[in-house]
Amino acid sequence: MPVCEIDLRVGGKYRYEWVDQAPGKTMSLGGVFLEVVEPKLSESKEKSDDDWTMDETLNPQVFTQKAGKPPQPAKARDGYPTQARSPSDLRNDT
Repeated sequence: MPVCEIDLRVGGKYRYEWVDQAPGKTMSLGGVFLEVVEPKLSESKEKSDDDWTMDETLNPQVFTQKAGKPPQPAKARDGYPTQARSPSDLRNDT
């Protein structure tokens, strides 16, 4: 992953880029953080450079801490609009 830029705050942007072993083949995407509640959740909106999702996707992610370890992603729901839930729903997840 030659590009991994993250500004983890509301309104902050991120950009990821992966390189395939095939010469010149890359996959890139970027987005903006809509909500960040440390250390419990983040929600972002992203779009692939190749637009294989056909639109922006909403990506809520909930983090949990277990056995004194740092918070880890616990649930990552697909970001397609029909599956998206509101940030208030995520805050109430346990």
